[in-house]
Amino acid sequence: MIFNLIIALALVASIRAKVRDESQHGLKVPNMNVVPEGLSWKEIEDANHKVVGGTPTTAGRYPWFVWANGCGGQLIGKDIVLTAAHCNSVWTGTVYVNIFKGNQNGINQCGKAGTAGADCEKFQVSSRKMHPNYDSNKYDYDYLLVKLNGESKQEPILIVEADDNIVDDVLATTLGFGTTKVGGGGSTSVTQLEATVDFKTANTCGNNYDYSPSDITSRMNCGYTEGKDACQGDSGGPFIKKGSASDGSLDIVLGVVSWGIGCGNVNAPGVYADVLDQRDWIVGEACKMTDVGGTCTIGDRGPAVPTISSQPITTPVPAPVTTPVPAPVPAPISTDAPSSSSNDDEGDDYYDDYYYGGVDCSNVDNFKTNKKYKKGQEVVYNYELFESRVNNNKRKNPYKFPKKWESMGYCEMDVSPCDGISDWNKNRKYKKNEEVVFKDTLYKARRTVKKKNPNNTKFWTLEDFC
Repeated sequence: MIFNLIIALALVASIRAKVRDESQHGLKVPNMNVVPEGLSWKEIEDANHKVVGGTPTTAGRYPWFVWANGCGGQLIGKDIVLTAAHCNSVWTGTVYVNIFKGNQNGINQCGKAGTAGADCEKFQVSSRKMHPNYDSNKYDYDYLLVKLNGESKQEPILIVEADDNIVDDVLATTLGFGTTKVGGGGSTSVTQLEATVDFKTANTCGNNYDYSPSDITSRMNCGYTEGKDACQGDSGGPFIKKGSASDGSLDIVLGVVSWGIGCGNVNAPGVYADVLDQRDWIVGEACKMTDVGGTCTIGDRGPAVPTISSQPITTPVPAPVTTPVPAPVPAPISTDAPSSSSNDDEGDDYYDDYYYGGVDCSNVDNFKTNKKYKKGQEVVYNYELFESRVNNNKRKNPYKFPKKWESMGYCEMDVSPCDGISDWNKNRKYKKNEEVVFKDTLYKARRTVKKKNPNNTKFWTLEDFC
């Protein structure tokens, strides 16, 4: 559905498991993409999209929403964020709390007095804690806790309790930034979007739809309303029971955007990491991580204030058929993130780069529609490295034409889509589809243009952020 992150990207509607999100700089990232047996990378590459069937949110309605490089998250403590384990690699650097504008202007305005983003807060990631039983093959135990380097002024979202009695068909909402329809070619919404769907328990989801009982574990729940769904760029973001208060103070987090078959597909619910099932681990570990003084109140709703020592912390049983392998962690972030499982199936090396390591794109130019590419020539498109499969490859968007391009993985996060692109010059005449950089933003000319500022949408299209 919507955030990215993150991540971003084009991939198909028949994937048994498609992660919703991960990595990218401004607003894109891998999304929900698990590679099931018997599925080719082409099938996956045809199905990567974001919030489907969503509507714009109201400014400040979700003040506990957190965004980081293409993945969403939710504030569960003043300095603790709950997100998805498969988003681990993108939770670095600057993150934003209470942001509802995903475009570069919205990000630049974050925290500035007198602007629409005045209430948005910027923090740096201090440390991360991944669930010790996270299984990257099945997206089981898809939980990640992130500690910020300061305390937010926003109130954290409430954490679901058994007494909330969340059952099938309770209305639940998911939100974030991302493409607005399946097949959107990687374009993202510059406005936060939300979509409301019917909640489905793990048992209902695994026995009544296109998933098997083995796909949907007790650590998962689902949301299904045909045509509405989270998608690429929304990973790690919220799946909530919306409260009646307009300031978000009564919202309850039920799940974390994790994976699914396509986005909004018939008979294919979006799959979320179930918060209630691992509530004890989430609350207990969050209380250990927080720097907020006094007794820990994370997860507390009543007069009885839990302390760190009184938190019921359970040790999850290791998921079967998984072999822990250390997951690459971007330096210099301090993290005790555990290993993720892998196997020797074809495509694993690609998968590891796709979600965790990233590939070096520093000497590769951005894709240009008016340039002809030879077979084997590489380009960067929306933070993803592609290699031309054919000669005389021209005007073929790498997302829309997977037969023409082979994805080599996502670029390391320090690579900018604006590398090699000249700054806008008001005295120069630009041809249609020619790209320029203007105020740290990448634009493409809609037609031949001169002396027209790239902010003029009649003549320019915003492509990406530097």
